Amino acid sequence: MFRIMDAGVGASVAVTTDGNGASRINGGTATLTVRRESEPSAEVLAQWDRLVATRGGTDVTQLSAWATIRREVGYTPMYLF
Repeated sequence: MFRIMDAGVGASVAVTTDGNGASRINGGTATLTVRRESEPSAEVLAQWDRLVATRGGTDVTQLSAWATIRREVGYTPMYLF
């Protein structure tokens, strides 16, 4: 676990990792879980693509197909959910 301090407001955030690619961020009363995956399932990628397609401020580079294209030229995608 490590702790991030925001000197401007004096708030702290604790980040813990479970060793399996998931991190939990606790700050005040809110909790945010961030998962890191190198090869998510087709179902997870389909859910992600639906999210990108239905939200403003997104673009084609956020779709899972873009990672597939970039993989062809040697890039290795890392997904954060």
